[in-house]
Amino acid sequence: MPCRSLLRVYPDFYTLSAALRACSADSLIRPGQQVHALAITSSIAGDPLVSTRLIDMYFSCRLPAVAAWVFDSVLPPALKNHVLWTMFITGLTKNGETCTAMERFRSMRALGIESNQFTLLTMLSACASERVLRFGCQVHGCTMWMGFGSSPFVQSSLVSLYSKCSDFSSAKQVFQTSDLDDPVSWNALIVSCARGTLHEDALSLFPEMHH
Repeated sequence: MPCRSLLRVYPDFYTLSAALRACSADSLIRPGQQVHALAITSSIAGDPLVSTRLIDMYFSCRLPAVAAWVFDSVLPPALKNHVLWTMFITGLTKNGETCTAMERFRSMRALGIESNQFTLLTMLSACASERVLRFGCQVHGCTMWMGFGSSPFVQSSLVSLYSKCSDFSSAKQVFQTSDLDDPVSWNALIVSCARGTLHEDALSLFPEMHH
C-alpha cells in the first residue's frame, strides 16, 4: 500500500509493523520515517512489535544512532529481554559500531540479562573483525561460564578470534581441546601460525589435518 494511501486510514500496529518490515527489507528510509511519524500520531509507537520493527528499519537504513534512540527512549524497559538486546547488539555490529556494541553488551550484563549463544557469537565475530583481543577474552570467559564452551560454533569463533588477533598459542589451545575437524578451522589455525613465528607448528599441522 502506498504511503499516501496509508496516511488516510487509521492503521493498527499490525499494519504499521508490516509496513516497517517492508521498508526495512528494501532499506527505504523516507517511507519508513513516514510510517514512524504515523505511529507517533496514532499513539502506538511504543507498541513492542512496532518499536522492534522501527529499530530494525533504522539499522537496515544505516542509521544506528536513531535505532539506539528508539531502543533507549521508545521501547519499554520491561520488554528488553535477551532476544531484543541480541537484535540490538547485532544491528550495531553490522553497522560497524563495534565499540558501542561492546558498551551495550556490558550494560546488558550489568542489568542481569543473560546472554544467549547467538549474542556471544555476535560479540566474538565483532572482536575478531576489529582485532579486539582483550574484550574477546572476556567474552570467551562468558562462553565458558555459561556452558557454551563445547559448542562447535563457539569453538570455531574462538579459533578465528585468536587467529586474527595473532594470539597463536591461544588459537592452538582452543583448537586442540575442541572437537573441530572442519577445513575452515584447520586453515584458520595454520594461517595464524604461519603469520607468526610458529612456522614449524604450521607445518606440523598439515599431517594432522589429513588424518
